[in-house]
Amino acid sequence: MKKIIGALFLFLLLGVQPVWAFSDTEGLWCEEVLDQGAQAGYWVGDGTAFFPQRMATRAEAAAIFFRIAQAEGAEAPFWDVPKEAWYAPAMGWAAQAGVLAGTEGQALPLQPIRREELWAMAGRLAGAEENDIWQVAADGALLSAWARNGAGWCIRHHLISENEFACIYPQQTITRGELAVFFWQYQREMEQEGQPH
Repeated sequence: MKKIIGALFLFLLLGVQPVWAFSDTEGLWCEEVLDQGAQAGYWVGDGTAFFPQRMATRAEAAAIFFRIAQAEGAEAPFWDVPKEAWYAPAMGWAAQAGVLAGTEGQALPLQPIRREELWAMAGRLAGAEENDIWQVAADGALLSAWARNGAGWCIRHHLISENEFACIYPQQTITRGELAVFFWQYQREMEQEGQPH
């Protein structure tokens, strides 16, 4: 803690912005989480900005799971994941760990990730058991069959927020800011359960 305070003092003294403070997140509802996650090494933005309103991709989600798990990278078995891509080791690990299955040999890394895809990945990594908790959502019937256990696990662990109509909108995509908040809450849940993350 003293080291962090000392580093902050040095940055302020030199008039330099801390590396985990983004230029485009000041005053946002997720600012604190974005800064803390960057400090922990979960996300980096482009060095100065985070682009919290931009749609998050499947590659970005896999990469954060990969960093939280502190896993070893692996060769991706997908033809649409170039070996030199920054996300290749994470996508390879995700496939090897059973977190990401892909479709017809594709991982679709740059495609915006849907909410149910994120929940399914979280549930698989956490070892979610078969459940019907997802049925509490008013629009639970919109969930793909392969996403139901993950969604139920996320609901039970308060990672999914229902709106006033008890809808969870599984087919909607999410922003990078929303993705970051989900992961921050996810890693805290895993810590409380005593599971490796």
